[in-house]
Amino acid sequence: MRGMRKEGFRGVAVLLMAVIVVALAACAGPTVTYQRVEPAEIDLKGVKRIAINKVYGPGAEVVREYIVNSIVQSGKFELDEIGQADGFLTVRVLKHGCKDKRGTKRVKELRGTGRYHKVKERKYGLFGPEELVDKEIMEEVWVTKPYVVRYCEVKASFNFTRIDGTILATKVEKATFKKEAVGDDQIAGLPLEDEILNDLTSQVTSRLMARIVPHVVTETRVMDYGDCLSAGNKAAQAGDWETALELYRPCTSHPNSAAGAYYNMGVAYEAAGNFRKAVQMYKKATSLKPCTKYSEALVRARKALADRERLKKTRRR
Repeated sequence: MRGMRKEGFRGVAVLLMAVIVVALAACAGPTVTYQRVEPAEIDLKGVKRIAINKVYGPGAEVVREYIVNSIVQSGKFELDEIGQADGFLTVRVLKHGCKDKRGTKRVKELRGTGRYHKVKERKYGLFGPEELVDKEIMEEVWVTKPYVVRYCEVKASFNFTRIDGTILATKVEKATFKKEAVGDDQIAGLPLEDEILNDLTSQVTSRLMARIVPHVVTETRVMDYGDCLSAGNKAAQAGDWETALELYRPCTSHPNSAAGAYYNMGVAYEAAGNFRKAVQMYKKATSLKPCTKYSEALVRARKALADRERLKKTRRR
């Protein structure tokens, strides 16, 4: 009786796994990659030439160098003297350094016992003949090893001011690094502090420029698939989103492909930056078929739409 129950439970488990696999497969499909231009969060109206008024704090010279390079490479602003510029930038470096926490800890390590046993191994790779070889017996032992936790942080406050003294924007950007190394080999392999700080400074200045300069964002999406959707997917993968939309629309009238068609149309509208239409399409997809991919896309598009509307209101003030 118990054996029959176990077999019954196994059968149910296998069936459930099959249902899960089918459900996951229904939400899978080809991927598409596209680029869209993300608008600047801060609109520095009337500012074409920027002067760097002052950069002060720890690591100020390093931060200044990265800011100068970022402004020049942006292509939107010219770097000029304060007397000739439309606005100026003041930077206070709040943090620019690293700290190491050192100590020892007990860890498990495999060590040889000096004893050997015979094991079968393939001589020439995966499909070669097997042969008996001597292999050392390993065992886990507790050992005490030194460890280092390296934490680095770069944090800076940026103040944009028009030449007449009007404050245009104040932003704080931060980037951090944290890594633990256990044992002499790992500790020796930790990145040098200067390398880490240069990378973090680059991240901070890049985030700053992304706030004041329109920038390209690369997105990757997983599409739904099926016979009706295949032609639209080919157009989407080629970046022809208008044609893809036209090919997806007839599929919305077919019960087996409607949810996927609405989802794929949502991706097409999202790629074009039309988040309002993307939200509408994702809502229709989720109403027709529960799928994590659909619900996550709806949340993403709603957030993007809210962010876009917030930026518009900020710029009207």
